[in-house]
Amino acid sequence: IIINRGKIEASDSLANLEKRVQAGSLKVEVRADPAQALAKLRSLPDVSQATEINRAGDWVSFEVVAAPGRDIRGEVDGLIKKENWPLREFRRDKARLEDVFVELTQD
Repeated sequence: IIINRGKIEASDSLANLEKRVQAGSLKVEVRADPAQALAKLRSLPDVSQATEINRAGDWVSFEVVAAPGRDIRGEVDGLIKKENWPLREFRRDKARLEDVFVELTQD
């Protein structure tokens, strides 16, 4: 059950609540200049946040978070191809309970 200001916003299983929320994050690992790649990821229209999470040699990993209700896989994939960055990982992480709560309680 998700309650917002005394009103029940949703009452369902966690799995069903997660399905209602499109937001989530991608983990992307590319071989690129970290600062430039981060700036380009952050400039994508439907990206709400991008953070560098790891470096290993020439490879850099980012967590890229979608704006609520948006699917950024195509945008991020297009950027990787446009920039010709070698890709080692591209994984979508499901929305977390926190993401579900924020999405359902936004005014």
